[in-house]
Formats: sequence, C-alpha cells, structure tokens
Amino acid sequence: MKTKFTTLMLLLAFVTSSIACDLHGENNFGVFGQFHPLANQHRFVPQLAELNLNHAKEVNIKSNIDERVKISYSIPDHYNEARVSYAASENIVIHNEPSHTLSLSGNYNLSFRATEPGEHFIFVNIDAIQSTVPYIKTQRILIVSD
Repeated sequence: MKTKFTTLMLLLAFVTSSIACDLHGENNFGVFGQFHPLANQHRFVPQLAELNLNHAKEVNIKSNIDERVKISYSIPDHYNEARVSYAASENIVIHNEPSHTLSLSGNYNLSFRATEPGEHFIFVNIDAIQSTVPYIKTQRILIVSD
C-alpha cells in the first residue's frame, strides 16, 4: 500500500512540475507580469483604420420638394478603388449620379425628392478594396415625408 501511495505522489509531483515549466517559459519572465501590455506586445495585431461615413440617420421633409442630405466620408490609405452608390425605396427619386468614385476624404450632397408621404429609405453603399480584399459597407437613411 505504501509503494502505491509513494508512486502516486511521485507521479503527481512530476506532472505538476512539468506543467509549471510551461507556465514560466515565456519571454521576459519575471520582468513584467503576464497581463502587462509590454509583455504581450508581440501578440497584438495592429488595427487598421476603418472607412468612415457620416450622415443624418433620419431626415424629416415635405413631399414633392427637392431636398439634400450631406454625406461626409474619410477613406484611409489602405482602401483602393472606393465607389459609392445609392439605392432608394419606391417613392424616392435620387437626382445625383447613381454611382461615382470617392477621393480620400470629403463631403457629398445627395439630392433627392419624396413623391409620396410616409417613411422611405435611401441606402448608401460603398465598395472598395481593402488590402486586396473586397470591402462593402451599407448604411441606411430614414426619410420621413409629410
């Protein structure tokens, strides 16, 4: 019985000591704690800046009158071939070109008219290439007409 107990204790000590070595084998061990930002800086992947598109989320207008909504955007350098296109619900007429290319940053006035009262939508779609990968962003503008 003593031999089994002694063997079990030696086996347990060997297993825990081998696990302990794995936990202490990190680079800079003892210099920083494991959750310190400098100890983990080699593990972080840098976050690239996002394509930014700002506009009013909801616009209240009168029916059958031309209106505009200002759209501002900024496109980081790692995006290429950025194009914007617009799609609208049934009772919205867009006066601008349906699609055009974007520069790195700027403002754009989208001109439209609601032909019927009620709630309508304009969808703003941006297509670009982000570091050789296709990128698509869609945002919605709610149009409420009287």
